[in-house]
Amino acid sequence: MTERWNAMLAERQDYVPLEPLEPLSVLYLAGVSFCGSTLLSFIMNTHPEVVSVGEISPTARAEGPDYLCSCGAKLASCTLFASVRTVMARRFGVSMDPVYWKLLHRATANRYLDHLATVYTYPALVVHVRDTVREWVPAWRKGINWYARRNEAFIRSVLRVSGKRLFFDATKLSTRIPVLRRICGRRLLVLHLVRDPRGYAWSAGRHEGLTWDRAARNWTRSNLAVEHALAGLDPHRWIRIRYEDLCRDPDAVLARITGFAGVAPYTSDDPSRRGSHHIIGNEMRLSADPRPRPRLDETWRERLPAEGRDRVWALAGALAARYGYER
Repeated sequence: MTERWNAMLAERQDYVPLEPLEPLSVLYLAGVSFCGSTLLSFIMNTHPEVVSVGEISPTARAEGPDYLCSCGAKLASCTLFASVRTVMARRFGVSMDPVYWKLLHRATANRYLDHLATVYTYPALVVHVRDTVREWVPAWRKGINWYARRNEAFIRSVLRVSGKRLFFDATKLSTRIPVLRRICGRRLLVLHLVRDPRGYAWSAGRHEGLTWDRAARNWTRSNLAVEHALAGLDPHRWIRIRYEDLCRDPDAVLARITGFAGVAPYTSDDPSRRGSHHIIGNEMRLSADPRPRPRLDETWRERLPAEGRDRVWALAGALAARYGYER
């Protein structure tokens, strides 16, 4: 079923790369919020071959004239993104507003229909059928190709300005993978970053006010959506990393990531880890430390009530166990 579905989608992906003779290399981080993506963005951005701006675009609630880049400047005034906009316009003929980037794909302007068309909320078989049918809708293909063109122009411009060869995208959304597959083809690499659902529930409750039930369901749905997207990739094109392992043994995890990505070995104490950052993400992006180190946050073990831990595990434990977590 999956092989036939992928073959059918391949027939409909009529996107033409902006620079077909220069293959684009992207390592995409997929996962759920509060999984450590901003931390890993900072670490990867210090690699001499890798550039990262964290999330590809400010979230809808963060977009605005006062949003700060990690460099401390307002997004519209950031020197890196100003240079990127210039390259996008001059080399690729793609304009980008200083604040509203329009890089995150939407199937339709109606957010409810967009949810139905893109989000993983159904049994896997129904999602396969929906995605197959959707690929045959000309308006949808035209829309996703429009977003793909903008994203390719943005990524190539960031690489050109930075002088690096691998783009690390930490947007996390599973719905972004089809866009990246269009512009990268088989060169797309995906890193599925997971965190203990109880840790996620604690962070989501503090920062977003989510109940235990809603957090557990969101964690499960988001990670299943990533798994669904990964089913369309060759097995050797993706890896799964646990946030806790990254923090406990960063050098071992970084060795696995760099080996997977095909870049030079790197450690968390590498003296070359310096330079400025232009990261979009959570509050950590505004840290004064130019070389952030992994620090395990398991506050939930002490502060999440036993009732909350039990409830989250009851709803998300089956999937968490598959990822190696224990009750």
